[in-house]
Amino acid sequence: MRGIISIVVRSDKEEEVSPGIFRYTYSVYRNVPANCPSDLSYSHSDTSSINPERTLNNDFSFVFANDTTDRINRIEYIEYRGGVYKVSRIVPYPPRVRISVGNREYRTIDDILKEG
Repeated sequence: MRGIISIVVRSDKEEEVSPGIFRYTYSVYRNVPANCPSDLSYSHSDTSSINPERTLNNDFSFVFANDTTDRINRIEYIEYRGGVYKVSRIVPYPPRVRISVGNREYRTIDDILKEG
């Protein structure tokens, strides 16, 4: 299944956002076509308990060129279908990148860009 995602990449080095205050900044790449999960797959960590803990595994694959600052390994978040997700794993296989998402963020991309 194909979809459109936005990719949030952390800066290579901390930048001075105001006098004497240094933080990482973020760049957003919007409208990136990606192969998205067609279904949700769960794995049980403990099948003998009454309420087994489930881990959601969503992988996304997309074309994303790397650069000399290794921006692929600085992908922090993606936005998919209105939700922002923390990236938990990055597997580059040029020219494609495969990422796994972890927890859903309660912040929007705009909030992440402001907070730095």
